[in-house]
This record gives sequence, C-alpha cells and structure tokens, in this order.
Amino acid sequence: MPAAAERPRLPWRDLALVVATATLVGTTISLNLPLLSLVLARAGWDSGAIGLNATAASLGIFPLIPLLPRLLRVLGARGCIALGATVAAAGMPLLPLSLDFAWWYTVRLVVGTGTALVFVASEAAINALVPDAVRGRVIALYATVFCLGYVAGPLVVAAAGVEGWLPFLLSAGLYLAGALPALFARALDGVLREGPALAGPAVWFGLLRRGAGTFWTIFVFGLVETAVFALWPVHARTAGGDGEGWAAATVALWIAGNFALQMPVGWLADRLDRRRLTAAVATLAALVFLALTPLPPTAPAALALLFAAGGLVGSLYSLALVRIGSRFRGLELALANTAFVATIQLGAVIGPGLAGPVMATLGSAALAPLLALLLATVVPAARGRRA
Repeated sequence: MPAAAERPRLPWRDLALVVATATLVGTTISLNLPLLSLVLARAGWDSGAIGLNATAASLGIFPLIPLLPRLLRVLGARGCIALGATVAAAGMPLLPLSLDFAWWYTVRLVVGTGTALVFVASEAAINALVPDAVRGRVIALYATVFCLGYVAGPLVVAAAGVEGWLPFLLSAGLYLAGALPALFARALDGVLREGPALAGPAVWFGLLRRGAGTFWTIFVFGLVETAVFALWPVHARTAGGDGEGWAAATVALWIAGNFALQMPVGWLADRLDRRRLTAAVATLAALVFLALTPLPPTAPAALALLFAAGGLVGSLYSLALVRIGSRFRGLELALANTAFVATIQLGAVIGPGLAGPVMATLGSAALAPLLALLLATVVPAARGRRA
C-alpha cells in the first residue's frame, strides 16, 4: 500500500481553531484561580472561606450534565462553545458588585458551568475530529499547547494586578476571544450530534460502566494533581525549610514535566496497547513517588523526580482522553467527555481533603507514599481488572 494511502487525512484547520479555543479558555481558568483568591484575601476573607468558595468553579460541571444532550442537538458544538463563553464572560464583571459569600458562590457556579460547556464541547470535538491511528499524538499536541495557555493565566494577573474592574474585564474578554476561533471551524457542527437526544441516569451509568478503567484513571489523576498543587508546597516548606517562595516554585517543575512528556507518551500511544501503556505509566509514577519519600523535597534528586512525576501523571490525562475518543462516538463522546470532566472535578474536590489529614496525622513525608498508593490502583483498573 502506498505511504500516502496509509496516512490518515486530518482536518488541521478545524483542529487548530478548536485547540486555540480550548487553550484560551485554559488561560482564563488559570487566570481566575489566583485572581479571585487574591481579591478575596485582600478583602479580609480567611483561607477556609476562600477555599470553600473556590469549590463553586469545580462544581459548575454538574448543572450541565442534564442539559448537555439537548444543547448539543439544538446548538451543535460551535453553538455550545459560544453559549458557554458568553455565560462565563457575563458572569465575571458581576463579581465585584458585592463581596457577599453567597453572591460570589452563585456567580462562580454560573461561570463554572459556562466554562465547563466550552471545555467539554471543544475537547470532545477535538477527539471526534481525530482518526484513531494518530489520536495519541494529536491529543498530546493539544495537551502541550493547553499547558502553555495554562501557564500564561497567572502572568496576566501579575501584569494587570487584582485591583478594580480591569482584571475581571480581561477575564471576560478572554472568554469571548476564546470562543471566536471555534466559530470558524465548520466541521464541528456534525461531529457531536449523532446519538440519544436524552440522557437519563441509565445512560450515564452505562457510560461509566463501559469506560470504568478509564474513568478510574482520570479520577486518580484529579486526586493526585490537586493534592500536589495544594500540598506539595506545604511538604516542601515543612521538610525542606527553604521558605514559601522556593516551596511554591517546586510546583513549576511539576508543570514543566507535564509539558515535556506529553508528546513522547502520545507517540507511544499510537504504537502500543493503550491499556498496557496506561498501566506502565501509572506504575512508573508510583515508583517515582516512592523514590521521593526519603528525599528532602528541595534536594536536586527530588526536584528531578518531581519533574518526572509531573510528566507521568499529566500523561495519564492524555491517555485517558485518547481511550475515551477510541471507545465513544458522536453525542455519546460528548456525554463521556462530560463524565470525564466531572470525574476529574470529584477527584479535585476529594484530593486535598484526603491528603491533608494524612499529612496532619503521619507527617508531611506521608504525602509521597499516599500518592504512590493511589497511582498503584490505576494499574489493575487500566488493564481491565478490578482495582
């Protein structure tokens, strides 16, 4: 067979447009996280209230679950992206009107729902546009570009500051700008419409059952990723004693590893059995965390291992997304992607709440072995066995 016939044709233009949308929305998400926390801290809120208020953004996916099938049927992927971006953009300038807890929680929940609609529709559309033979590499490329956007958000906060209306208007503007590229991606209109018009509990549980190993993988990803972001700086400060700035900077190595390993693992995902590759990556990540356990967290060897752990754990996200795209099609793929995001958010809510008490009871050094144990449960689940 000629090489040209073997090479799948990719809708690069439409893929580039929807990846640009997802990346700009990722930038806005990472902008909002520090911005809103800093605004509330300047207003005198304590850390407990700030943390509790921030859960609204994670929970925004759940009001979307019963609405998504009909929205995709009526509006298509492009219409859902435009609607979600408009809702999120409209919500941001409402936040400075009051510093009441209930007001902020309600508005952030609405913004979170709009953001989730953009994110689910764009990510599912990317997966739907990609032939399975190159799915691993394309998803890895998407994840790499998304990482760049995610890193850029806090830089916008650093440049614009947190005072007045400007940062909120910038966030709203980024939401609207993010929706624009996808509006020109005409191929998105039909890729997510085929399937059931309504999705009751039986449909959702059926999706979770069919992709149980993948959903468990992404749940553990949410647990581990959020626990590292929230608590690894605490561990580094407690055990390393090098100050808050250096402890916080260790997380940058985690993000850098995530950025560096996406493409190599994506290349492997197109050549190896994806279930076995997921199990192998989870095994390596667990071993890295075990190796981190006895080391001072700011030692050079520990920093190198943290870089590797960030790349391996971040690759679990891409591998799970690839497996979702391989298993589901059309509207069912969009529903599966919604469940995918909701599962991550559950992990994100539970992760710090699980790891924090363990560290308080057993000491900060218990964080690394706990994360190793969680990652070890991915191995049998990825291979289709009961965890």
